[in-house]
Amino acid sequence: MRNLLLRILIMVIFLPTIWLILFVIPDYNHLVFNIIIILATLIAAFEVENFFIKKHISTLKYVCPFLGVTLPIYSFLEVAGIVVKGYYSLVIVLLIILVLIRGILTADKTALTKRLEFLSSSLFVVFYPGLFLSYIVRLTDTHFFGPKPQFAILVFLSLVFANDTAAYISGMLLGKYSRLNLIISPKKSLIGFLSGFFASIGIALFYSYILTDYFILPLLHALLLGSIIGFSTIAGDLVESVLKRACSVKDSGTLMAGRGGLMDTIDSLLISAPIFYFIFPLLT
Repeated sequence: MRNLLLRILIMVIFLPTIWLILFVIPDYNHLVFNIIIILATLIAAFEVENFFIKKHISTLKYVCPFLGVTLPIYSFLEVAGIVVKGYYSLVIVLLIILVLIRGILTADKTALTKRLEFLSSSLFVVFYPGLFLSYIVRLTDTHFFGPKPQFAILVFLSLVFANDTAAYISGMLLGKYSRLNLIISPKKSLIGFLSGFFASIGIALFYSYILTDYFILPLLHALLLGSIIGFSTIAGDLVESVLKRACSVKDSGTLMAGRGGLMDTIDSLLISAPIFYFIFPLLT
């Protein structure tokens, strides 16, 4: 019950804060919002790096999180028109090359036998969560999402957090009757998954009726959007569950009392962000 009250308190604080940042605070291509995403990327990347440290797997320590944060930074520079668009894939390729070259630089034969671990873990820290969170930054692109992209961001965040909150509450209150006993997350329940899934659909339908001045989201498209994001939100949560289970840890960190690390809060956003970025313009 304490965790439930804490989640409700966080939402009571979070929602008005996000509203102020997106709709009230004067901005330069939603600068404040994007700075928050960039900082969140850095913190989350350090938490992911810590997963590997706990398993005694070497990475390009302390460097990978800063390499990963270049992805949302470059995304902001693109949407703000500071750099020429169209070179995002080049940045990704250059990051991969940098990590691979660092993998060559060793004179230790013992370390050489662990280069595969080193390269795999380093690349993972660079691109997860940096690559995925960069697509939240890209939601602020006025050329792609219209002159009021904050409404698209509002829809996205609402779809994900409504799913996460509904799944948690229903799972806590009624989940014991439908435990799925998944190896990666034994406490996950069918009723939790279904509640979250249908919460995303409900939010999509709600916005399709009240935001008609900013985009047209037909009924069928709203159902499709809610279903896709509902599924991807669940998938994002389970991916982090796999990582934590593999490292034998309960939380990704200790940033927030009762909530664990930042990754424990934003894990549901990661897979959903690029999916929403690509399908929302197609459906509206």
